[in-house]
Amino acid sequence: MKQGLDRIIQKILGSAEKESERILSEAKKGFNEKLASTRKEAEQKGSAIIGRGEREAKMIEQRTLAGARIKAKQMRLDIQEKLVKEIFSAAEQELANLRKDRKAYAEAMRGLIKEAGRAVGGGELEIQMGKEDRKLFSSQELQRLAEEISKSTGERSTLSVYPTSISTMGGAIVQRANGSVKSDNTFEARLKRMEGDLRRRVAAVLFKP
Repeated sequence: MKQGLDRIIQKILGSAEKESERILSEAKKGFNEKLASTRKEAEQKGSAIIGRGEREAKMIEQRTLAGARIKAKQMRLDIQEKLVKEIFSAAEQELANLRKDRKAYAEAMRGLIKEAGRAVGGGELEIQMGKEDRKLFSSQELQRLAEEISKSTGERSTLSVYPTSISTMGGAIVQRANGSVKSDNTFEARLKRMEGDLRRRVAAVLFKP
């Protein structure tokens, strides 16, 4: 299996959009039923006070319908939050499964390290990663990765493993040796950075006309 982290995340998002469509369909059905019931109730109330004027009856109908729409919007917001939590839970599980495939995980790690190395502009770099992940990279492998970063940035680069391990689901942090700049490419940071986009995508499905 040769799937990088981004490909896995995009796969999850695609499945989430289909699930969003299903939930939206059910939510719309419930909303329309509630709206019809509320309109009928408003009309009944309006008829009861018709003697006091059509305008007052219309105002009662409008207030009742407005309340129904507010409830429907809150329902969609609740669904959105539930979906986001479910997607992130699924993403964490997928990433945990990725670690079980040593070859695929090592490939994903190489990609994350190179991306982070390019983000900080190359140079003398240090990698922070989990205790078990330190075993994935020999000095020769680190040298090859450093050469690829050098080609991408135009800056002669070296890679070394930071002495202290970090607690993480996976991925790595790459920083300049002097600590001046770093790029956090741990799984947790990647998921956090995509949270805003994820919420927008879910909202686009739930709140589209």
